Amino acid sequence: MATRNRLTHPKTISDLEVTDEEANQVIGSFFWLLEMAVAAMESSNEAVRNYTKEFSEIIHGIKVGDPNVIAEYRNALRSPEI
Repeated sequence: MATRNRLTHPKTISDLEVTDEEANQVIGSFFWLLEMAVAAMESSNEAVRNYTKEFSEIIHGIKVGDPNVIAEYRNALRSPEI
């Protein structure tokens, strides 16, 4: 952040100089952030896959008339949480 702040709000010409170490740190930070974004997307995708699978199982249970699924569905409809 210090490098970013110095570059975006320079006070002197020397504030615009970037060392190799600073450049490497910025590049490393970018790739770290990219990895975090990829991990978050993978986690989100997995959650959606799980939800979709469970929802499909419930729909299938309702379609075939599974009494347990229908009972759970009816209980869920009465639940104040919905």
